[in-house]
Amino acid sequence: ASTVSLSNEEVRRARRAYLANVSYFDSKVGALVKTLKDIGELDNTVVIVTADHGDMLGERGLWYKMSFFEHSARVPLIFAGPGVAQGVTGTACSLVDLLPTFLDIAGRSDMSLGEPVDGRSLVPLARGEDDPVDEAIGEYCAEMTPWPVYMLRRGPLKYIYCKIDPPQLYDLAKDPGENVNVINDSE
Repeated sequence: ASTVSLSNEEVRRARRAYLANVSYFDSKVGALVKTLKDIGELDNTVVIVTADHGDMLGERGLWYKMSFFEHSARVPLIFAGPGVAQGVTGTACSLVDLLPTFLDIAGRSDMSLGEPVDGRSLVPLARGEDDPVDEAIGEYCAEMTPWPVYMLRRGPLKYIYCKIDPPQLYDLAKDPGENVNVINDSE
């Protein structure tokens, strides 16, 4: 494995480019919302903004999405529209929850589509209600991974496993920066 050192200016430039991309995307969401308003459907539409992964952006010397550290694993998930409460939840969820959520928003009470569907509806969370499930599961098996990498997040605990690497366990409530692997901590 080789590493490439970047200057502080190169890191700043990369982060500025990422933030410019976020701003561009935000302008497109604004255009979509304007169109919904112009055609009279804004009050009849739930808008959901998300992404498929985060980006390390040089944190821990890492780039891209190739880990389950928070910068990479967390994604935006923003709901707006009728029945959506303003606020933030700390409850873990996953993109596999989107299909059951879409079905729930559409008024479909039967969540089966011929096969069992993973995930749960996030509509209760969007309404500001509590959700007893506080869990997200992830798997990464793509670039730069000789073995699949798995992540299980339950409440504040995040477990990361890859067959060829030491297991990792972080208590995000006590260690949001994921600096202390507590896998061998008996507590």
